[in-house]
Amino acid sequence: MARDRAFTLTELLVVMAVLAILAGLIMPALMSAMEAARRTKCASRLHQVGIGFLLYLNDSGQVYPWAEDPVSTDPYYWLWMGRGWRKAVERYVDDKLEVLYCPSDETAPQTWESTS
Repeated sequence: MARDRAFTLTELLVVMAVLAILAGLIMPALMSAMEAARRTKCASRLHQVGIGFLLYLNDSGQVYPWAEDPVSTDPYYWLWMGRGWRKAVERYVDDKLEVLYCPSDETAPQTWESTS
């Protein structure tokens, strides 16, 4: 008498439960690995901005970029602040200027232009 060799419903449910438990154990490790990758990308972008500043300083005779926003008008002086430096180092960094925000900061692409 020939017997069909097939999985029973119980066996399939047990295998699916084991796989679900394994996936539940692996997901936190994958998420932490993805966050570590984002942190590394952020550090790399900061490094690129730093190199952009060094290249700008080389080309400008060791003078830092200007600021667009005056600090005071009486007496009139400017501090190194604001967004003016972005235009100055733009040609030394990535064309898209994505280097100016960290991938872990989800609001950065929408708000980076409104910050100093």
